[in-house]
Amino acid sequence: ILNALGYAYYNIDDKEKAKYYLDEYVRVYAEGYNSHDSLGEYFYNEKDYKSALIHYEKALQQYPFSNSANNKVKELREKLGKK
Repeated sequence: ILNALGYAYYNIDDKEKAKYYLDEYVRVYAEGYNSHDSLGEYFYNEKDYKSALIHYEKALQQYPFSNSANNKVKELREKLGKK
């Protein structure tokens, strides 16, 4: 439900509440794939690419076979000039 609330608030442009719920999702499911993937997407959409990369990499630690997270990590490393 935390993830759904985060996306719902983001979709109505209440980014403060969206971030709060996505942060809570990561706090509750710190070892989860989806929590970090969702927060990574939040940061990506906000153009905070460094924070997005951190969370997408954490997502991959939990589920290394995710094509979407692998593609985002590759894209973000290129944007940030990292290898």
